[in-house]
Amino acid sequence: MHLARLLEASAERYPHRTALVFEDRRWTYSEWLARVRRFAQALSDLGVRPGDRVAFYVSTSENSVTTFFACQFLGAIAVPMNFRLSLGETVYILQDSGARVLVYGRALTETALKIAESVSSVHCFIGCAYDPENIPAGFLHFDTLADQTVDRSEVYPAPTGDAISSLVYTSGTTGRPKGVIHTHDNDIAIAMNCVMEYSLQPSDRALHIAPLYHVGGMQAYFIPHLLVGGTNVVIGRYEAERTLETIAKERVTTLFAVPTQIQEMLFHSRFRDHDLSSLRLVTTGGAAISAAAIISSTFAVVTSKGFSQITCLPWARAASAGSPWAPEGVQMVTISSSGSERKASRSSKACERCGSATAWAASFLRPYTECRTPPS
Repeated sequence: MHLARLLEASAERYPHRTALVFEDRRWTYSEWLARVRRFAQALSDLGVRPGDRVAFYVSTSENSVTTFFACQFLGAIAVPMNFRLSLGETVYILQDSGARVLVYGRALTETALKIAESVSSVHCFIGCAYDPENIPAGFLHFDTLADQTVDRSEVYPAPTGDAISSLVYTSGTTGRPKGVIHTHDNDIAIAMNCVMEYSLQPSDRALHIAPLYHVGGMQAYFIPHLLVGGTNVVIGRYEAERTLETIAKERVTTLFAVPTQIQEMLFHSRFRDHDLSSLRLVTTGGAAISAAAIISSTFAVVTSKGFSQITCLPWARAASAGSPWAPEGVQMVTISSSGSERKASRSSKACERCGSATAWAASFLRPYTECRTPPS
């Protein structure tokens, strides 16, 4: 099993169900699959081959997920990047990952032009501007490629489960950002666990305000809903009232939000003006959430725990906050410098072993000896 097959399977089962909503555009599963395959064909025509890195430097959008899944069809490696990074941080990640293609957001054209002057390894720049006339000379237009490329129905080599699906970079708070290796097995194990723990159904409609360059947004929320044939609703920028309006308009059933966002919405002056009766589940993480916020909720709250960009799994329900429990199929282990494992104690530093592949997945892109702060 590999990630591209998840999209194909949902398109086979639910071809006419709405797969993706972004701004004023909607795609059914069959329509979005066709768009992803056209963009994959475009990347292939540009010379992208299995194992090549394709970076996307885009705000939360349809462009992010279409690029991610196009990479999975080709066996290429997606490199999601925080669109708020500085020029220096972006250049470092592009050079470190060896990305050959950069998909950049519509507000990042000036930065992309500077990157083109600094990073020789990136051979192709694809801009997400609404109007192709706003794309600089020598750059390509995302929608033109995704809408107009002819899909020649090429059969791409299916990635194995241990093939790399993405390199997800850490924030670099204790040194340089490090590329965390994700495999197809790893990401599917995360998705399946979230499907079970969140009791996801094809009728679920997820709202994405969390960044899709992060594991919490992509692997732990977008992919699980795709896996069951649900609908993913994406808005480009979080605003409390806009989020409340979208929940009501799209009849959203599930939402991932950090505690600050949850509290801002719960105590918003117009909270009760919106029909939020469809919302059954909110997942949160990244910080503690107050008991007052949980008690004020009319929906279930589940907290997720993750180790940086390595994985993000449902970890503690509101009813047992402060008493973490390991999700199904996940072990907590400590790994010594020699590679041996032992069961983790409650107080020890540990990593998660998830499904058939280690969530730590071959650790980082480079040995610890090259990091500024090696682990104790």
